Amino acid sequence: GNIYFMVANGSETGMSGGGSFGNSFLKLSGTSLSLLDWFMPFNAVSLSDADLDVGSSGPILIPGTTLIVGGGKQGVLYLIDTTHMGHFMASGDTQIVQSFQASNDEIFNTPIFWSNGSLLYLWPQNEGLKAFAFNGIFNTTPVAQNTSVTPAQPGGTLSLSANGSQSGTAIVWATHSTGGSAETVAQPGELHAFDATNVAHELWNS
Repeated sequence: GNIYFMVANGSETGMSGGGSFGNSFLKLSGTSLSLLDWFMPFNAVSLSDADLDVGSSGPILIPGTTLIVGGGKQGVLYLIDTTHMGHFMASGDTQIVQSFQASNDEIFNTPIFWSNGSLLYLWPQNEGLKAFAFNGIFNTTPVAQNTSVTPAQPGGTLSLSANGSQSGTAIVWATHSTGGSAETVAQPGELHAFDATNVAHELWNS
């Protein structure tokens, strides 16, 4: 198997043949840890200069596909084919499957994906919980949102439970700070349960 991860701010010499891959998606061999492939956004240097690191969260592989998705502080989600990640293009990120502005604020928590519903869930800081429909690429407009809570950094941390594919059993679980930013100090928190088929419907909270 292979290892995939996102890198935060740092030197970006990979675009010119060097060995530094700040603000990139990397694919490593699971046995030798050698670099197999990579993607670096066209604006990687300016992202680093503005402390808008791509690697503020983490990527996920979309089950049943060769695609990986992840986003960082710029609020952009990148959808990349792991069989050809695209390296770097100065003119724009048109060499990857898709990139779009999923949030107007920073993404710190890794999104989650529900295969049975073909939905990706994302809860950035200072915004509500969002669900994006997937059919090879993402619908860039959320199919459902819940804005009843807009937590500070780091937003909402997500997981999902379901009784297989049984209808009506899928729940998106989320925790978030209730005391302001948790960047440097521990904060009290709250746990929520949302209907995975429509996150506008909250089932329960603590």
